[in-house]
Amino acid sequence: MSQQIPGHVETFVTGADLSTYKNRFMKVSADNTVALATANTEAIIGVLYDIPYAAAGAQAAVMLSGTPQIMAGGAIAAGVRCTTTAAGKLVAATAGQNVHAITIQAATADGDLIQCKLQNGYVSV
Repeated sequence: MSQQIPGHVETFVTGADLSTYKNRFMKVSADNTVALATANTEAIIGVLYDIPYAAAGAQAAVMLSGTPQIMAGGAIAAGVRCTTTAAGKLVAATAGQNVHAITIQAATADGDLIQCKLQNGYVSV
């Protein structure tokens, strides 16, 4: 059973319409502003925890720590170090990529929501 256990959740302003990106990785794009993470080299701060209004400048809750549900970008086993796709989804990290989460559950397909432990972006070996 997939669940999420919030750790630290903080409210930011959206830099664009993020209304369709719940459970995906977020990055800081300006002062107190978040945007969809689109590269594994970015400084990802957390996962979008709610569904903000469909406009830039809306309020968005981002889970900065804890074990959120994150949308998978494909099949992933449990216990895997993961990073982001260009769509802010979870994928297995390869050598030299930043690690942003470790899977607690397996995903069988793109779009699955699985529980993960957020990490602070260390480099995979």
